[in-house]
Amino acid sequence: MPYRFIRSSILLFVIAASPPPLLAAPSATGAADNPAAVIRIGVLAYRGQEYAVKHWGPHADYLNAQLAPRRFEIVPMAYADLTRAVQKRDIQLLITNTGHYTEMEMAGSVSRIATRLMRGPTGPLDRFGGTVITRADNTQLRRYADLKGLRLMVPDKSSLGGWQVHLREALAQGVNLEKDTRAIVETRNHEKVVEGVLAGTADVGFVRSDLVESMAAEGRIRLADLHIVNLRHEPGYPYLLSTRLYPEWPLARINEVPEALARDVLISLLNLQPDHPAARAAGILGWTLPQNYQSVHDLFREARLGPYANPPVTLTDLVERHGRLLATSILLAFLALGGLAWYIGNVNRHLKAEIRRRIEAEHSLEESDSRFLDMANTLPSLIWLAGPDKRCTFFNRAWLAFTGRTLEQEMGDGWTTGVHPDDLHDCLRTYTESFDARLPFEMKYRLRHANGEYRWIVDSGTPRYGPEGEFRGYFGHCLDITEMQRLTEAVEAGRERYALAQRAARIASLDWHVETNRPQWSDEIDAMLGYPAGGFPRTLDAYLERVHPDDRSTVQSSMQAALRHQRNYAIEHRIVLPDGRVRWVAEVGDVVRDEHNRAVRMIGIVQDITDRRQAEEALRQSNDKLTQSLDALRLHTRDLTRINEMNELLQSCLREEEIHRVFGQMAQTLALGSGGMLALTRPPGRGLQSVASWGDASSLEPLFSNDDCWAIRRGHAYEPSLAAGVHCAHYHATAALRSLCQPLIIQGETLGLLCILAPAESDEADWLRIRQLSVTLAEAFKLALANIRLREALREQAMRDPLTGLFNRRYLDETLPRELHACLREEQPLALAILDLDHFKRYNDTWGHEAGDQVLIEVSRILREHLRASDIACRYGGEELVAVMPRAELHEARERLSRIAHLVRDAEIHIHDRPLPAVTFSAGIALAPLHGDDAETLMRAADQALYAAKQAGRDRLFTVGEGA
Repeated sequence: MPYRFIRSSILLFVIAASPPPLLAAPSATGAADNPAAVIRIGVLAYRGQEYAVKHWGPHADYLNAQLAPRRFEIVPMAYADLTRAVQKRDIQLLITNTGHYTEMEMAGSVSRIATRLMRGPTGPLDRFGGTVITRADNTQLRRYADLKGLRLMVPDKSSLGGWQVHLREALAQGVNLEKDTRAIVETRNHEKVVEGVLAGTADVGFVRSDLVESMAAEGRIRLADLHIVNLRHEPGYPYLLSTRLYPEWPLARINEVPEALARDVLISLLNLQPDHPAARAAGILGWTLPQNYQSVHDLFREARLGPYANPPVTLTDLVERHGRLLATSILLAFLALGGLAWYIGNVNRHLKAEIRRRIEAEHSLEESDSRFLDMANTLPSLIWLAGPDKRCTFFNRAWLAFTGRTLEQEMGDGWTTGVHPDDLHDCLRTYTESFDARLPFEMKYRLRHANGEYRWIVDSGTPRYGPEGEFRGYFGHCLDITEMQRLTEAVEAGRERYALAQRAARIASLDWHVETNRPQWSDEIDAMLGYPAGGFPRTLDAYLERVHPDDRSTVQSSMQAALRHQRNYAIEHRIVLPDGRVRWVAEVGDVVRDEHNRAVRMIGIVQDITDRRQAEEALRQSNDKLTQSLDALRLHTRDLTRINEMNELLQSCLREEEIHRVFGQMAQTLALGSGGMLALTRPPGRGLQSVASWGDASSLEPLFSNDDCWAIRRGHAYEPSLAAGVHCAHYHATAALRSLCQPLIIQGETLGLLCILAPAESDEADWLRIRQLSVTLAEAFKLALANIRLREALREQAMRDPLTGLFNRRYLDETLPRELHACLREEQPLALAILDLDHFKRYNDTWGHEAGDQVLIEVSRILREHLRASDIACRYGGEELVAVMPRAELHEARERLSRIAHLVRDAEIHIHDRPLPAVTFSAGIALAPLHGDDAETLMRAADQALYAAKQAGRDRLFTVGEGA
């Protein structure tokens, strides 16, 4: 056909013009294989070497401690130096930005091990993107398409979040940022981009996501001053965003580094806790399994960046660029040969047929895909599909039932969360390498079952192609081989243990002549398969009919594989007796070959191992129970340790607020349910208020009355029955949660309430632990709270005058110097007044001491109520009172005391229903620093003013120097 002739001609041209292949990179040094050698970790020092060492150095210390005797060191390098170090294999591991890693990966030099987790406001983040900012008044800028002709400011064109991610989004909207904008200014710093946009230096700025929120939290900018262009909303992503999301910085290994070392490093980093010095120094929460960086490759490919800046010339490119020239040349050739008419007709005919065939193929493919999905959902096997980008697009019902997860959770890379951590690296490597090479693969790994158990599966993947030969992704199916895996391990571990038992066991033997297909069975086969003596047909087909249908293909494939490749095989499988009973047998076969390596005989035995399988199952269950008991004991020990720690902290608290905080933190540490709160009683009649919470307490009311809680009304713990459903009014009941209310009562007084929530499906052992912990924690809290309040009461008694309720002289002696020092430091005045009740002795002598006490009480009340909250009123001794008025000028103090003197003079004081004469007082007022800058001098000055007021006839307010 002419079409094929054109393609063949162009292909020959491309092959002839292609450059010779590059030489393979030299092997890495043996440092990674030598435990005594230092493992060098290259780090991109984008802020200088000193910063990189301070930032990542603790990671080396952490790995040295975790993987001793291996030694690790951080080697900070600039961008170009790090690239050369990778090429020369001068380092074994590297930590670099996402874009740089992608270039190294494309070069075939490195493979990712882990991805860092950044601290986000709602939890860990393993992705980031870019944000387009402009001033708040530029609301007309809504999309990248609006940036044409504007002045841009970016941190650096090598920055992924600050430049490269924006290229892809802009190209999708028809904008070439390099050509369609007026100017592009590079600042070498993300923060300077924000400052430049706000200052009007640029119209628009590109920065990494999360930067504007960080600067706003530090008070350096206001988010209201900025407008976000091309605003996107990604579920669960907490920052302002304009682009797609891309994976965070990876930790990668040079490809020659051994898998064992990479696995050990990955496990150590996955165990790195957020509060570890290494995590805090790096400003991260830790590390997670390596993310899929295909999105970065797609970005580079579409934006022609990095390794895709000069992509190879493909057949499609030649046809698109030079199709007319090629077609014209071929047409002229055919004209020269006199075949123009034939050529045009033939080409049109073939093109029409080709178009018709493609349309029919596409319809057929769509129908085929639909039928496939329907069929896949009816199969018991675990079926999956992946697209060309390696991301999975379909999982059948059997897969979802096996994992217990939804299709949305498994889509994309979600299925990898169910792979056992020890198997994940090899699993992803096999998957990725086979995908890139477009080769079928088969791999074995452990996948988490819906019941929480990791089960072994064999996963087989096959490339899928469309009607035109275009690659469409992969089709895969999985088989659960857990029992076979366990069986293989059991056979190896128990070979010697069962050697003697096998001699006495019933064993059927097989001698199969392959060429004649004549098997010879021993007589024991009849009893083993449930037949009377001589009743079992001595054929392989009859034996396979008795094999359990689910195991039959495994038995057949094992025998055929032994004949083709192996010398023997050993499997365990089930057989179904004529009466329907199922028995387990172990089958072993050994192949005898001739001088030409052809299989001529197979010698085998079949042994009934049902009792052993049952014993293994019982042993497994017993081990599970023992493991559960040990886990419960360890958990109990851990709880006791943490409760002791909490008791020590509670007894060390000085204020109630500290007790609240400690209790909430320890409840979280103890995993006290899925959430809860601690509520304390408010002043009489005002109910209870939450003072501490942990976990998810959104279904609990923070403020409620005593009558809203059944536990408080009944005076003991209340746990609503899941069946009855009688819940407390302060709890928004839901079928997904169960609750427990534990009242805090001391000697009949209700102090508060401890409310705990847990998932409704929590097992009884966990719930029993929560109930026991609630009692222990409630008692500890009540004791600590009582101690705090007792100390507060004793302290209050020590500071207060019991008769008047004013502060006493001891409190004045402690407080006056402190208040005076604070005012002098702030260059503020402090007024001090000494008040002396006039003719106080007359009240005692005439109406008795009870009358004198009543006068003191009433005057003290008026003084306390009409001073400011910041002022201090004390009973200095006898009938003398002192008022300390920080930050009050002399005239303010005089006016305040004059008002108080007037109120005292007008007060009606009765004793035994008899009115007492009007009460007056004299006062001396001193001002610091005018009349003294220390407590003793100031008191002496005020006392002198008081003396002058007394001498002048009493019922007077004198300042220092007045009346002299």
